[in-house]
Amino acid sequence: MIAELLISTNEDLELPPHIQRKLEESSQRELYNILHSRDELLLKYMTLQVDCDRQWEKLPNDIRVLLVKRVVGEAYDISENQISWIESSHGGRQIPYDVLLARHDLHASLSLLIDDYAASLLRDPGAQKAIPLRREIRDEIPGEEPSIGTKGGRRGVLWFLLRPVFWVGRMFSTSIKFMSIALVAEPEFQRELAYLTTGTIFRRPLLFLATLVWRYARLIQGLLLPPMLVWSLYCSSNYSITVAPM
Repeated sequence: MIAELLISTNEDLELPPHIQRKLEESSQRELYNILHSRDELLLKYMTLQVDCDRQWEKLPNDIRVLLVKRVVGEAYDISENQISWIESSHGGRQIPYDVLLARHDLHASLSLLIDDYAASLLRDPGAQKAIPLRREIRDEIPGEEPSIGTKGGRRGVLWFLLRPVFWVGRMFSTSIKFMSIALVAEPEFQRELAYLTTGTIFRRPLLFLATLVWRYARLIQGLLLPPMLVWSLYCSSNYSITVAPM
């Protein structure tokens, strides 16, 4: 990708040709997935690959101010403390901080170009309609005879009669799964539920109600977990003191 950008005669940043070809060979569903992941990728690159769900509260205040300014596009000055944090947060590699910032900015700019090109392909009514998903494309081996038979195997009348029951059971088990994840305040809960409900009319109300349950569970965890941890440490220390003379 960098080689294609370096040999380009255009002074402005443009999408590399091999990425354009990949997008043109993608199906509509894959292009929609690219559009839906744009904000997540931009947040990843503008926050220097910081996991905001898990690491945000642990970051120093000046680092959080720096990342917020990068996300909203404001000008910022970098202090020595911020420079040392940027260079140490990438595995201690001997890479100057300005190079690291330039790499992330380049990835963010390319993400916007990819999003624009994918959107332009989707606006074309004759494009990507007959292109299958990559995982549905099979490698045709010369000389291999295709198997003959029904796609889903033999399914009798009983299966069609019990199909609604199976569907209700699957929805019930999925609901129990996500309710359990919400009650333990899993950080990836909203992302998984949003992906599962993509394209359904119940997406927004389900996300709203499930997020309320998730926030309530997280509040309860924040109130109960610290004293329970302190109590467990206190009990373990007393036990060790009692058992030590033996």
